[in-house]
Order: sequence, then C-alpha cells, then structure tokens
Amino acid sequence: MKKKRSCFIAASAGTEIEPFVRLLEERDIMARTALDVLPRSGLSILASLEREIEKADFLCGIVSFEGDLRNVFYELGFAHGIKKPVFLVIEREERVQIDLIDMPYVRASLRDRTAIGFALDQFLSNIKTTIVEKPIVQRKAKHAGYITLARGRPGKGEDRYSLRQFLGFLEKSSAIEIESHFAGLLREMSGVEVVEKDQPMDKGVDMVLWIEALRSTIGNPILVEFKIGELSESTLSHAEQWLRSSVDATHAAAGLLVYFDKTGRRFEPSGVARPLVMRFELRNLIEMLHDHSLARAIVSERNRITHLGK
Repeated sequence: MKKKRSCFIAASAGTEIEPFVRLLEERDIMARTALDVLPRSGLSILASLEREIEKADFLCGIVSFEGDLRNVFYELGFAHGIKKPVFLVIEREERVQIDLIDMPYVRASLRDRTAIGFALDQFLSNIKTTIVEKPIVQRKAKHAGYITLARGRPGKGEDRYSLRQFLGFLEKSSAIEIESHFAGLLREMSGVEVVEKDQPMDKGVDMVLWIEALRSTIGNPILVEFKIGELSESTLSHAEQWLRSSVDATHAAAGLLVYFDKTGRRFEPSGVARPLVMRFELRNLIEMLHDHSLARAIVSERNRITHLGK
C-alpha cells in the first residue's frame, strides 16, 4: 500500500491556511504545521520541529506578510538546507528577499484555488518520484541520452551533437520525443528549472519553466505549450488564445507557444502584449539557443512585441 504523502506548512501565526489545507487533502496529502508538533522525549521543541520537517515529503511556505515571519523563514531555511523540496505561496506583491525567489512559487491569495492548484500540481509532478520513494536512478534514466547543443568546442569525453544533427532529429521524431528532448536541452542550461507534464494526456500546459535570469525582468513561472504536426494559422491562434487564458488564470509571468510544422511552414509571430504569450518556431529557437541563453531570446521577443504595440 502506497505511503500517504505529507506536507509541512510553514506559516505565521494567525494565517488562514485552511484553503491550502483543503487543496492538499483533495490530492490525498496530509498537512502538518508547527502547532501539530509535540516535543519528543529528550528533544527540544526546536529539534522536534526539525524532525517533523525531515519526515515530510515536502514543505510549503506561506509568505503572507502578516504577523511574525521569523518562524517561516527559519523553517524554509532548514528545509532548503536539508534539500527538502519547497513550494512557496506568496500572497501579496511586496518584494520578497532574493533567496526565496530561487524556490518554485506562485503569487496568489490563499483563496485563489485555480492559481495555487495549478502551480501545486506542476510542483508535485516534478517531485513525484521522490515522494513515492522510487529510486532516484529511475528519474535520471528518464532523461538520459538527450541531445544537447555544444557552444564552442566540446570538452574531452563529451558526447554532444551538432546543430545540424539536432535539426535532423526533429524531422524523424514524434511529438512526445521532440518535447522530451527539448526539455532535456533546457535542463543542460544553468539557471533553468523545468517541470514537465507527467502524462501525455494530462490537462494543462506541456511544461513550466523557472528561469533565474528573468526573475527581475519578466518574472516566473513561464508556461510552455507545444504544437507539432501539420499546422495552420487557425491552429496556432486557438493554442495561443488557450495559453493566454492559462497565463491569466494562474498569474504566470508569460507563456511560450513553441511550434514545429512537419511540412516546413513558418507563421507570423505574436503581436499582443497582455497577457504576454510569445510564439517561437522550434528550429529558430534551437538556432538561437546555440549562441544565446533562453532568457535573452525571451526578453528580445518581449521587447519586440512591446514596441510593436506602441
């Protein structure tokens, strides 16, 4: 029988966490807080609290800017120090200290079930193998063999493919294989965290990105939707409209609609600035990533769309 998952909630006293607790319960996750911790024999209250965090599958920090947050920051810091998965709910728009933004987060009211539920599901899909206690080796094997793009001369012992080989791979691969290899390419880049959809038929976007270099400009997270096959402008327009709705509903920073037409067609880029959704033809995007960062490509396209609207 599979072990029931558990979450330790770090929140300041008086924060109304019941809406979040209900979201966890709906996903069959048991919630614990500091109020549930009883001092263990021979341990101080603080040591007992740390033991509770160690036992949890992940920690959720509620940053509400109401009440005393010292315990929240301590619990977040302890969880981060022991490499426990951490998810943040930031309730208000005040600037958050830089160390916290390095963790997956969503900016939303605790009563915003749609935004928090969406972000929580993406977070859970990324840590699922850890939660059900499958060997970590399995997760590594899932992403083994991804093609990566060499920037400059490959180092000794590296097995990297040329840009031409990568583009040739696109022509003979299925949509699922293309998406998986593209996710693997992004994981090779520093400062990019990728959360993929757990199953091909799952609802929701295909992947979610947290990009360190966009933290102070566009923000995070970035939702990504793929369209691969024999495409039309109508198909892309409908996909773009759906992605805009997802960005708006989840309070994401932006959306990327990445498309690859098997017949070689290319379509006009996006021209609407709000909510920000950018179209990228996959071959063009891969060529950009051969020489530049993903953050630079996104900022450049955002600037183009913004200037177009002036």
